Amino acid sequence: MSQTATRNLVFCFPCPACGEPISLPSQSTLGAFGTSQYLCASVWPIHFLCSRYFQIFAVPQSLIRTSTEAQVSRISRSSSLWQIECECSVESCGRPHSIYTSYEKDANPILLSRMILTNKPVVACTGGHSLKFHREHLTAFRLVGG
Repeated sequence: MSQTATRNLVFCFPCPACGEPISLPSQSTLGAFGTSQYLCASVWPIHFLCSRYFQIFAVPQSLIRTSTEAQVSRISRSSSLWQIECECSVESCGRPHSIYTSYEKDANPILLSRMILTNKPVVACTGGHSLKFHREHLTAFRLVGG
């Protein structure tokens, strides 16, 4: 790896469950790289699913840190940040939710949906109940730049 690449800054946050650094994509609904800071969109805090422990955590914007590509390259080489859009399937709810996870770059989006349906992580719905997942209401996609 060149010395220039080692100095390139990336923005990341530690997974609240396992501590692995999660690289943020350069362009996404979460924000975009600025010259000296990550310009965050108003989606923070985000719901983040640790794919190792299948637990969901609220990640506040205050956890975003700068790091060098060299420090997070072992993770970011093989994984990307994914967004899973879902709708609560509790009768007469239908509230939309976004869940983020770090997963293999070349994963099949159906695999991520299946992972949610199989492990049923607990998420509080804004309707005052636990979010109920349903296959027809899950869509996963890899965020740009990851």
